[in-house]
Amino acid sequence: MNEYGVTTFSILAAAGFLGALAVIPYSLEMAAQSPLVSQTQSVSEIRMLPQLLQALVMALFVSGIGLLAAKAVGLPIWSRTGVLPAAAIAGIAAAGILLGLELLVFLPRMPAELASADMNIALWKRFTASFYGGITEELLMRLFIMSGLVWLLRFLWHTPEGTPATGVVWAAIIITAILFGLGHLPATKMITALTPLIITRAIILNGLVGILCGWLFWKHGLIAAMTAHFSADIVLHVITPLLTGRG
Repeated sequence: MNEYGVTTFSILAAAGFLGALAVIPYSLEMAAQSPLVSQTQSVSEIRMLPQLLQALVMALFVSGIGLLAAKAVGLPIWSRTGVLPAAAIAGIAAAGILLGLELLVFLPRMPAELASADMNIALWKRFTASFYGGITEELLMRLFIMSGLVWLLRFLWHTPEGTPATGVVWAAIIITAILFGLGHLPATKMITALTPLIITRAIILNGLVGILCGWLFWKHGLIAAMTAHFSADIVLHVITPLLTGRG
């Protein structure tokens, strides 16, 4: 299979679109609980059609441009099968660290409405939403943004052979991870007012997973990053609520 060819583009674009569809039940449920949504208007009328159109356009654009950038800087797409179990374990371990930070540091200081925001969302909706995180978010954050940053920054700092310097890749990984954390704030803002602590929480908790996935993308391929992200989301959004009786 050509790593950057039409087949890879088609697979990634289709997976990204399906991942965006998979999160709709979860996002509609969250929107229905938000005070910003009018009680006299159907949530599905507000969100469904724009989400479908946005999902299709984003999947095509992000996959196409991301593959071009990844090819230009040599970031791999496909991962060796033997790497994927280790990537899954890394994602699970990262989720454990996040849970520890959340329970010990952030949750006691969070407003009650944020702490219980998704408590009543069904587990099947949480499960399908994990495909959005593992696939669609990785296409956007790692394949598109991280690859694009490496491509841009290499003009400022590269090896004598013209390849991106190691520092460039790390800068792209960290910047993308920070953007990944900030990208969760609009959803949080629908639940509660943003404070410095809430913003810091979003950057740290999401950023840790983002750094892991960025490193995996760099060293082992995009599929390894997707595997780690999906595994972390399953632990955070499915297994933990199941064990604690939430959802």
